[in-house]
Amino acid sequence: MNQAEEQRKKQESEILRLLERDPQRGMAMAIEHYTGLIWTVAGQYLSNPEDIKECVNDTFLELFLHRNRYDSGRGSLAVFLGGIARNRAVSLYRKNRRHESRELSENCIDSKNDYLQTEDRLDLEQAINTLKPEDAEIIRLHYYNGMSVQEIAASMNLPYETVKKRHQRSLAKMRLLLLTVLILLLAAGLIACAYAILQHFGVIPGYGVNKSGTIPFYVLEETVAAEGEEAFTQLTNAVMSEDTLVLTVIMELKDPRYKTYVRGDDIQDETFRTEPTIYDPCLILEDGTVYSELYLVSTGPASMEDMDDMSRKKIEIIFEPMDPIPWGNDPVPMTLKFSDIELPFVFSPIKEEPLEEYSYELTDQGGVLAIPSLENGRLYVEIYPLNCGMYKIEPGLIRCHDETIGGPREDIRAVGPDGNVLTGTCLFYSPYSSHAFYRWDFGPAQAGEYVLEIPYVYQTAPVPEDFFLTVSDDDPHIGLRLEIPGSVLTITSYTSEVPEGTDFEPFGEGNEHLQRFLLFDVETEDTDRIFTSFTPCAHVTTESDGQPHYGIYGSLYKISGSQKSYLGKHFQLPEGYEKSPVEIFSDARSLITYRWNHSFSLTLHVTEEEK
Repeated sequence: MNQAEEQRKKQESEILRLLERDPQRGMAMAIEHYTGLIWTVAGQYLSNPEDIKECVNDTFLELFLHRNRYDSGRGSLAVFLGGIARNRAVSLYRKNRRHESRELSENCIDSKNDYLQTEDRLDLEQAINTLKPEDAEIIRLHYYNGMSVQEIAASMNLPYETVKKRHQRSLAKMRLLLLTVLILLLAAGLIACAYAILQHFGVIPGYGVNKSGTIPFYVLEETVAAEGEEAFTQLTNAVMSEDTLVLTVIMELKDPRYKTYVRGDDIQDETFRTEPTIYDPCLILEDGTVYSELYLVSTGPASMEDMDDMSRKKIEIIFEPMDPIPWGNDPVPMTLKFSDIELPFVFSPIKEEPLEEYSYELTDQGGVLAIPSLENGRLYVEIYPLNCGMYKIEPGLIRCHDETIGGPREDIRAVGPDGNVLTGTCLFYSPYSSHAFYRWDFGPAQAGEYVLEIPYVYQTAPVPEDFFLTVSDDDPHIGLRLEIPGSVLTITSYTSEVPEGTDFEPFGEGNEHLQRFLLFDVETEDTDRIFTSFTPCAHVTTESDGQPHYGIYGSLYKISGSQKSYLGKHFQLPEGYEKSPVEIFSDARSLITYRWNHSFSLTLHVTEEEK
């Protein structure tokens, strides 16, 4: 395989990977590399530029909607797209009946002469000629000669970053001209496509939004209870959305006070409180299949009255089975088992309501839905995230646990029919809860039309599964660029000295030699999306035993007035391992978090409360 073929395959692989994990970036890359090709194919059968635009737009939409149909064993991605474009162009040609029949060329895909003939027709040169000569040369080398930005930088003897910025600036200037008209049309088509895809979303007030077209929401038919040796236990709520099950259990110890204290041979009585715990949770189906893939257990007081007495507490158990549970449309009996408790219960599908019945706003990168209600003269609004693509609006991240990261704190507001502004307060907020929505209280209000204003939300994206980095005092990898969803991190420092102006608090006196600080320069692709946290795993290993040794690690922020900005990671290494390499890697729960400064404005029709 020659170098050009290797580059082509690498490029195709990257486009397909991005289409799955970050469709917006994937489509942008596909447009960049294959627009000229598809224009050429369409130009073989169509002479009207508007028809060619429509054909190109349809081809990219077909790639976006049906990318799973591409089989690399049957040809390159260029051949795949060329075939789609040819079929679309022929269909449009026959429909319009504007030209005489002509022989369909099977070799049009790689014809450079045909491309040059199409150039004049599409006025691409006119767009390029509006640029400065050096910028125009970069565009020609990239789009006509197929050179990468790195290759262009080497050939023109310019820094990589300079060529990259000039290329981006040139494309921005060309937005007013023909090539970008196509990109804008395609972007509009993708947004419309996202809306169409999301029309099958089902809403279940009080539970959440289901975006699966095949798996319905399942909920608990009725509360079940059991008695163990140490505690009374109730399964009070259960919901299954797509492939995630959330089970809510209330546990109450029979005797929260234990008497035991041993000092030598002297046994003394000491009374103290304890709290119920669970171990080895699993789900068992009727046929004996066991699901034990525990994702997270969150605990808290059973009610506001139990804040000071954790002998009665609520436990949320979240399962994300590796193998799909065989759901249908019938009730599903199963058993929740943990500790010495068994709770048999029945899951039943619940009817979902269409998205259109509620107020929502959606972009191709996500959105929100709101359900208002009047209760005892107060306005409450349930806010649900609508997720599509790579980024995910976590319910707890409608408002982050530290809202000064990435910009000033701004309130969620409801503007009433008389112009009166009501400020919302989130009820029972926890950034780590498994709730599928959050309820907001806007205070005393009357029926009428309100405008809900959400100035920003927080989104997460998964850290790539293959993310792996090793840093040490001897090999800090200064200048290394790490590509993650939505950003590029460049290592600027790895030091034992506490950076100035940070929020770091030492882990105890005398341990300064154990601390390390890994600092990044962060470049985000979207100026509206501010990088706020990065949570990979970390440990150190040694040649002596080869075993992982875990220390304490977390995010590091720079303080500037009332705001914070992300700097990197801090580590408290185990004693004796401070010189060892730190391995940083991803697991299933490693996330990147952004503050998305995209505002939403939803019209709410608030009706009189039911008596």
